[in-house]
Amino acid sequence: MIQEIHDIKNYSFNPVLESNEKLYDTPITLFGKQWRIMDDFWMKHVHIKITDRCNARCPFCIEKESHLKDNPDKLSANLQRLIAELDSQGHLATVSITGGEPSLSPIAAEVVDFLKGNYNVFLNINTNFSKTIDSQLDPDWVNISRHKVGADDYTGIGALDLDMLDQYRADHPKTKIRLQCVLHPHGLQSIDEIKAYIDHYIGHIDDLSFRRLINVTDNAPTDDLYQQLKHFLYDNSTLVEQVLKDYYVYETWNYKGLNITLSHSNMKLLHDLEGTEDDKILREIVVHPDGLIAGSWYRNKKIIAE
Repeated sequence: MIQEIHDIKNYSFNPVLESNEKLYDTPITLFGKQWRIMDDFWMKHVHIKITDRCNARCPFCIEKESHLKDNPDKLSANLQRLIAELDSQGHLATVSITGGEPSLSPIAAEVVDFLKGNYNVFLNINTNFSKTIDSQLDPDWVNISRHKVGADDYTGIGALDLDMLDQYRADHPKTKIRLQCVLHPHGLQSIDEIKAYIDHYIGHIDDLSFRRLINVTDNAPTDDLYQQLKHFLYDNSTLVEQVLKDYYVYETWNYKGLNITLSHSNMKLLHDLEGTEDDKILREIVVHPDGLIAGSWYRNKKIIAE
């Protein structure tokens, strides 16, 4: 399913996500193997899970049980070949550097400069911004995970250093900053707290994203505060778009001049699909910390390169 909604009259508070295997009809060759992808800019995405190390302890993190030993030499070698093969076939589009906490990887800046210095690629970094990745070149977006104002004892993340953030923006003028907040039981508790959160960070960021918890057992985003936020934005903001693609949905609203994005991934749908579909379908490409590349967040599925 690919659906883009711009008219508020067609907006759905609980859209039903469906996947159509026929959308994955574009052939691609990677590491000598034949695969199929969806020929869509945002779906042609490489996740570089550059390390499993993390200095936070977010209990809701879906990667918290992953503890692979980093192999930066193998990761770099396999990544360089992967990116070159995607580019040569015209399918290099978007890349995210993630973790763990990517700023703890000694090769993070090197990977940023390799990608932005050699390829026309849209590059995101997902980080808690407790320290910076001091690359010479500018990523397109830095997505900063912060789930409340100030220090967060529940996740073990200290307060976001706004002076450090402002200095990073000055040093990387081409980079946009998105703040990402997961709505969870020990985080923001009400619409009033969400409004205070927005007011605290506005002026230091370019974009704000709220996500519900990712859970492989859920079928629909029914969390109470998440739904309250949808209704608040519906009543007080302008809809930019609501996009349904495969197993995820995101919607963007403009609130007081700030774009606010809500996102939800139906991980149960993805998990069920990966258990039944053709193994040659690549819904995503994930480079794991030890250098293994898979077409899944599960490193033993759809192995592209070992």
